[in-house]
Amino acid sequence: RRSPKRDIFKIKLPLGNPNDRLNRLGQLPVLYRVLLNRLSIVFCLFNISALVQIARHNPQSFGAIHFTPWLVLFYIASILTAGVCHELSHAIVAKSFGVNVPAIGTMLFYLHPSFYADVSGIRLLQSRGPRINVLLAGVMANNLLLSIALFLYFLTRGPLSTYLLYFAWMN
Repeated sequence: RRSPKRDIFKIKLPLGNPNDRLNRLGQLPVLYRVLLNRLSIVFCLFNISALVQIARHNPQSFGAIHFTPWLVLFYIASILTAGVCHELSHAIVAKSFGVNVPAIGTMLFYLHPSFYADVSGIRLLQSRGPRINVLLAGVMANNLLLSIALFLYFLTRGPLSTYLLYFAWMN
């Protein structure tokens, strides 16, 4: 048995094996996948119309960003939230198809920090549809986060709405 070759441009820091936790969810991964698939087009249409409405009625909201220490902290928290949700979505949808997800974690990809979920087991799925569904799950999760941020943006006023718009831009 050969040892895996090392790639100095792709340094993985696994945070653990998520299979035990995902197995305890029972049928929730299947429910999550079905809801995500059925509602993604609705979220996408809402996001497009909301962004058009924001741009039309509040064009200065797309203006310059004023960097403050709070904004930097918010940016870091937002990137962590979006990244974790994105990768967890890949893992949950893969598990809904019975795929083994041996690792989830962070990595340095060409010295850029990022997250990953090892869903390489999707190659064992017989059909192309489920494989594509697992690969699109992360984008659909970001679409959902964008919808939540925009919905809350319309419910709030003041500085919080600005941060929600920043979070929306990140997704």
